[in-house]
Amino acid sequence: MLKSNAVISEWIESPIRYRPDDEIVSDLAALADSVIDTRSMAYHYASLGRSAADRWLEGDGAVPVKKYFYALRPALAIRWLRREGGRRPPMDLQSLVDAVALSNGLMDDITALVAAKRRSNERSNSARIPALDALIRDELTRVDEVRGDPADPCSRERAEALFLHLVNT
Repeated sequence: MLKSNAVISEWIESPIRYRPDDEIVSDLAALADSVIDTRSMAYHYASLGRSAADRWLEGDGAVPVKKYFYALRPALAIRWLRREGGRRPPMDLQSLVDAVALSNGLMDDITALVAAKRRSNERSNSARIPALDALIRDELTRVDEVRGDPADPCSRERAEALFLHLVNT
């Protein structure tokens, strides 16, 4: 977490909880918020998005609906980090979409893609959506626009204190 690992942030924000409303989740979220390095997180999302889209983004063939989401969510997370600096992006796609100020056309495209995923199996193909392709391509190249945050000199001590609290409870 001290290195702004995006996966840990996503676990904290996940709507699926094995122990709902546990105090440790809010404590971890507060620590994650205080130690976030948005640029490091953006690089993680760019790498994730590029590896998800790498085989199909530059082509023109149909794409499995699921694969669109594997590239779209990281692209939207980068957009969030560029605009919201210093805050972790939401985990669920709808909250992320609602928060990143997309055009009505892009919102409609994403809504249609979500509906297509609900109607189909995981391997069903989708016709290409040029506007979404452009959004993904653009956002995955904008990592350097995400402001880097200086490390908090007390973060290690706060993380160790939280760990000891967790172990001792």
